[in-house]
Amino acid sequence: MNSQHYLVKICGVTNPADARLVEEVGADFIGALVDVPDSPRNLTLERAMSVFAAVKIRAVLLTIHPHQSRLVELVGALRPFAVQLLGEESPSEVTRLLEVGAHIWKSIHMPPRGQPGADAQRLLHEMRQYADAGVSAFVLDTKATIRNVVRHGGTGMVHDWEVAAEVVAASPLPVFLAGGIDPNNVAEAIERVRPQGLDLSSGVEAEVGRKDAEKMRRLMAAIRQTEARLGGPPAREGKQP
Repeated sequence: MNSQHYLVKICGVTNPADARLVEEVGADFIGALVDVPDSPRNLTLERAMSVFAAVKIRAVLLTIHPHQSRLVELVGALRPFAVQLLGEESPSEVTRLLEVGAHIWKSIHMPPRGQPGADAQRLLHEMRQYADAGVSAFVLDTKATIRNVVRHGGTGMVHDWEVAAEVVAASPLPVFLAGGIDPNNVAEAIERVRPQGLDLSSGVEAEVGRKDAEKMRRLMAAIRQTEARLGGPPAREGKQP
């Protein structure tokens, strides 16, 4: 990624009005979930079409463990810039799914901060395998069990940013940092992790599934102020996300 600014993806958008707000505040990407039954922000294909049709910025379809025929249907209807795979899809699955004709982004899961399992070398080994399989970018996010339901993102929970910084610095591809980021901590997240992009959902919501315009404006202001102070993301060779 050679972007001169930190890229921003606002995810979990559920309606056209919020989609237009995301575009208005200056985010680079919008994200919507389809066929993600463990998420309260999950949409039908028809609703996702109305969200993506409302804006001109790049759209990312989030889904989990898709059958190839279903992904062909979704990509054909939504025409997303990228498909973000949220689950434990294997590298060989990624290679097969690339045939649908969209960029593939892959969520990489971290445990919530303070819980065991955040192993940078293990994560980097996994990421190199995905990069070899054809992934274009990674989203480093928090996976957690909430009310007995395993959530593969959108948890609102921060993970270990020291480990995240190590992973981002050595990643073979651009990384978006997700997991519990909001307008109040985004400057610290950028300073400590130095990702290529930020990915938010619950941190800019008024309530689950409904975005907060003021929080999004505060977020973008904090990101640009931090960028002016520190400079943009570190230059990185490789694919553009």
